[in-house]
Order: sequence, then structure tokens, then C-alpha cells
Amino acid sequence: MAEQPVTPSLSAGRPFSGAMAANPGAAKAPPGPRKMVCDTSVLLAGGDPRGTPQDEVFVTPSVINEVKRPEDRERLETLREIGLKLQVPGAPALEAIEKAAAATGDGQRLSAADKELLALAMELKAELLTDDRSMQNLAASLGLPYKGYAQSEIKGIWHWESQLKCTGCGRTFDIEPPRAECTVCGHEVRKKHWRVPKGETAGSKKRKP
Repeated sequence: MAEQPVTPSLSAGRPFSGAMAANPGAAKAPPGPRKMVCDTSVLLAGGDPRGTPQDEVFVTPSVINEVKRPEDRERLETLREIGLKLQVPGAPALEAIEKAAAATGDGQRLSAADKELLALAMELKAELLTDDRSMQNLAASLGLPYKGYAQSEIKGIWHWESQLKCTGCGRTFDIEPPRAECTVCGHEVRKKHWRVPKGETAGSKKRKP
């Protein structure tokens, strides 16, 4: 009987497919061989991120450039040998991610590399693998399939709100005053941020039925 060819894999860690169940609220990836877009932490966590040898794993060049340690770069080279693919997302997908990030308030919490990965997942209709909460939140708001790796996924969709508030008298401002000083008491004015469930505003409470 002829020997079957062996597909290389990284056996140091467990395959991603058995690491974490998908969030029931997240969009589901289509059946069959998967296209996956991984962030840096997933790639360096150990194990082959593919569930089967037919699965395709994509990253952007920015992710490769983020990795500096020699041992981590060596691991990425090993992943590239077994099929890790580099691809740059197009401008329309990047613009869509920027617009969505501005709407949810996640823009300041996402790096340029994070946004590129989200844009690539959108463009390829691929599953996003990340533990980053802001990336998951944006993916959820856009209906993109996603999974966590070492942590469970977010539950629900959030947006961020901010407010300029005096640290002394508590007065709020729509526009930051000169030198970030309160025009009433002279104390420092700071911008505070907080998460709010989608569809709600800061301080709103759901009425009990």
C-alpha cells in the first residue's frame, strides 16, 4: 500500500479548532475548508491555527513587521512554510473598517495592523481569530465571523462614548477649553471614556418589564 503524503504541522500546541467554541452570537463561517485571518497573538500562541490541512490562514505584512523577537520570527517562517499567506486588503475594505470603527468608538483602540486584519477578513469573507475585544466588537458590529483563542468571545455589541469633564467642579464641556482648564474653577478638564451597550446611551437603564 502506497504511503500517504504527510502535511507539515506545528504540534507544539493544540489546534485552534479545539481551543474555543464559537460565540453563539457571532456570525458563523461557511462550512467546508475555512479561510482564517489571524492576529499576531494567535499565531505566536503555539499550535497550528488550521483545523484541517485544507484551511487557509492569512495575515497582512503589517503583522509580520510587528514581530521583532528572533524566536517569534522563526515561528512565523515555519507557519509560512506550511501555507501562511500574506495579503494586503484593498482601499474599499479599509475605508469600511475606518467608518465602522468611528461609529463604535473602537478606532483609538485599534492599531493600523488591527484594522488591516479586519479589512482583510471582510474582503476575503474569512473568519477572524483574535482575543482582542475591540477587534471582536467591530467584527460583531459588521456581522463578520470571529472566534477567540485563549479567552471567550465578547457577549453583545458595545460602542464607546466620551465626555469632557472638570476634575474639580464636575462641569462638562462639548469642546475642550483652552489649556484643558475649567472655565469655572480652573481645575484640569479630562476626557473620560466608557463602554455602552449598542442602542443605549450613557447613563440609560433598561426598564424592568
